[in-house]
Amino acid sequence: MIEKLLKKSTSLLLGTGSTALANLITVPLLISAWGMADYGSQVTILALTMVFMTLFNFQPWQGVIVKWYNESESEKNKLLSFTIHLDLITAISGSVLLFILAPVLAGFMNLDDSCVNIIKSYSVIIFMGQVGFSTVILRITENFKKQALCQISYSISRVLIAIYITAYDVDFYIGAQLLIIPYVIQNMLFWIYAIAISHEFKYKFNVFKLSIDCELLKYSAWVNFKAILDLPINHIDKLLISMHLGTESTAVYDLLKKGGQIFAMVAQSVSQVSFPYFSKLISEGRKKDAYSESLKIPKKVILPVVTLILLSLVLNYTDSYNSFCIKGVVVDTDILLMYFCLMLLSNSFIFIHVLFMSMGYIKKDVAIMIVASFVYLLLLNILISVTQLSGVIFSLFVQIAIVVTCKVLILKKEMI
Repeated sequence: MIEKLLKKSTSLLLGTGSTALANLITVPLLISAWGMADYGSQVTILALTMVFMTLFNFQPWQGVIVKWYNESESEKNKLLSFTIHLDLITAISGSVLLFILAPVLAGFMNLDDSCVNIIKSYSVIIFMGQVGFSTVILRITENFKKQALCQISYSISRVLIAIYITAYDVDFYIGAQLLIIPYVIQNMLFWIYAIAISHEFKYKFNVFKLSIDCELLKYSAWVNFKAILDLPINHIDKLLISMHLGTESTAVYDLLKKGGQIFAMVAQSVSQVSFPYFSKLISEGRKKDAYSESLKIPKKVILPVVTLILLSLVLNYTDSYNSFCIKGVVVDTDILLMYFCLMLLSNSFIFIHVLFMSMGYIKKDVAIMIVASFVYLLLLNILISVTQLSGVIFSLFVQIAIVVTCKVLILKKEMI
């Protein structure tokens, strides 16, 4: 069945793959146009934006999918209405707050005055980024090709803007704001497709009547809290690196993350397809089948990862191949390989994470993330000044190990 899920996710892989490819193309272009320091500043500003996006994104689509298959048509329509209202409230709240706090945030991150207006303009990304309703519609109707088209539109527009910035020597202030356009295009398409599909399937929701689903709100609040706990490894790490090591090191770490996105985007695409599948298995009482399926990929990945780790250790002691230079900034090859190995291993457990959510273990998930995130931030703050990016990689490894081990043990106990 895992093979079928992988085939079904092909359309989404095209979309997420195009995003990864766009990043591989645009990052060197932007670094060439602005240099590592200014590119690192843009990464820092985007990380700040994503922190606010996460704080105000309840992701109601997850709770809707969990409830969807057991609800009547009228209740389904109420769920969709509530999702739209929640999207709107959080979009306005997050974007307004980022706009107001822009001067304070720029000062806190030691960014220059020109970055204040850039941060303010990035509040548009938050407003346009609340697509819970669109995500629900596209996933429950299995319109993965349309979702892929939205992502491809983002990728194409981002590459074109990066080429324009490089070709016409657009300065950092203007160029950083032009990079907002791909987010706007992608999310507008999400809404257009979702509205069209909802009419096609005759969903009759009322956007003018507020219908509060307390159970869904509670579930979404837990999902949001869990996402907040993920902030240290998703965005806060970049902010800490920027504060302790400077924007050039932030740019290097972002390069590592952009490369690691190849694995993350594959995992994300597969998870989007598999979440309804695992939820259905659980509703049918087939927990053991779901658990067995979730462990197939990790078993195949362990050996290649160990081999790559050994290779990185060999390179670490080979002076000729242990580093390379980008725009005057040295990047260690062993750190690069270790990070990619870690991302491959981490994302191979994607079905464990999906199964855990399908089982409704949101509170347990949050408890695990509290411990893992605390340990990660503690190690990061201790090691970053001494071991620099190596300390970041080690801290990330410990965080991932805690999360995966706890989830596997809990699921294994449930299957006995």
